Amino acid sequence: MKNFTDKTLQILLGRALQAGIIISISLILLGGIIYLVQNGERHFNYEYFTAKISISSIWRGLSHFESKSIIYLGIVFLIATPVLRVALSALGFVMEKDILYTAITVVVLLIILYSVLNGHPA
Repeated sequence: MKNFTDKTLQILLGRALQAGIIISISLILLGGIIYLVQNGERHFNYEYFTAKISISSIWRGLSHFESKSIIYLGIVFLIATPVLRVALSALGFVMEKDILYTAITVVVLLIILYSVLNGHPA
């Protein structure tokens, strides 16, 4: 891109953050509404939290349109949004041919990905 500037990068990053937050909030709200419709009359004991969540369990739940899985997917989008921002920043710095900031951003992205992939399962 010949006209790729700092301003273009900032607009791109801003739009990505907005989209991520809107998608996340929409999924969490939709899942919450479905949860209340399905379980509005039930009483739960929330004294102990025992949920074991994995990406595969979220996908299984989504295939059955489970409200909790929709909420969890919204939370995944919420967590992924800043990671997407870092990845887009790296891409933008590459396009600007800014070697120093590209290197720093790639290192930050690798640290984030390492942390996510080597986290302890629930």
